[in-house]
Amino acid sequence: MRRASSKFLSHLQKPRTKTQVFSLSKDFASTSDQPLASPSKTHLKSCSKTQSLLFSRLNYHRLQASPSQNLNTLVDPIAQNVAQMSSRQRKIKERSDLEEAFESAVSIDEMLKAFEDMESCFDEKELGLACLKIGLKLDQEGEDPEKTLSFAQRALRILEDNEDSNSSSGSKLSLPIAMTLQLLGSSCFNLKRFSESLGYLNRANRVLNKLEAESSYQADDVLPILHAVQFELFNVKTAMGRREEALAHLRKALEIKEKTLEEGSRELGKANRDVAEAYVAVLNFKEALPFCLKALEIHKTQLGHNSVEVAYDRRLLGVIYTGLEEHEKALEQNQLSQGS
Repeated sequence: MRRASSKFLSHLQKPRTKTQVFSLSKDFASTSDQPLASPSKTHLKSCSKTQSLLFSRLNYHRLQASPSQNLNTLVDPIAQNVAQMSSRQRKIKERSDLEEAFESAVSIDEMLKAFEDMESCFDEKELGLACLKIGLKLDQEGEDPEKTLSFAQRALRILEDNEDSNSSSGSKLSLPIAMTLQLLGSSCFNLKRFSESLGYLNRANRVLNKLEAESSYQADDVLPILHAVQFELFNVKTAMGRREEALAHLRKALEIKEKTLEEGSRELGKANRDVAEAYVAVLNFKEALPFCLKALEIHKTQLGHNSVEVAYDRRLLGVIYTGLEEHEKALEQNQLSQGS
């Protein structure tokens, strides 16, 4: 789903800092025994303070290990620490520059080049969100589902390993994991691997339903991803011939849109018509009728009686009334559609 991937890429972005995509992974890579601070809304946080604290502790314990040293014997260790700090700062700057290059990349080729440079400097467990971001970009462009799948699988492996190794990481990593599972489901669907797609999407759905019940997550974080998962579940189950079951997911996707969009918006009109068309496809005209009428009402208000969208709605309404054997109403809608 290219549109969903585009939204998720925006979701991963923060106001410009040098530790956007990788800071979450670095928190889990840290060896600090101090508890991590509460995550921000975007769940991406720098651990530079933790790293500085670790460095200070290292020097402190190094001095405490030899309490008999006099001032003269401390000169060389201090000079050595200064040299080490300089080396460390150079490494930090190198990593920061690589992160900045990745974050500023626009095309997929630029992102892949920056990521390749990072692989030589970062641990594998620090690259989970970067893999996810590349996968989303590939999915957005829709040109190489196999490559998309590869990056998504790598992202999931890293994120789940980080979650398993940190008992406190569950709530912090659940949202990126859900995004990755959705991406895997989308990639497998594009490759016509429907059973695998369904498995990933069901897992994503369970994670998101759990998050939706938690007070620590806001609806704006969870609902866009949940909508994409529900819509993808509709597509997969439809492709598998499970049309009636698929319709429940499409209606759930509409309910999410009703929570997130302004009442009477054009996109909401289109979503209602999609549900109506899905019911028509399974010859359930009675269920289709209220959704088509809602779409028509929205489009007339937003676009006027003579718009193309209104004409489309009226033609669909004609099909529905024909299916309900209300032929006079069907004829009326067909005539009105020709005048729109």
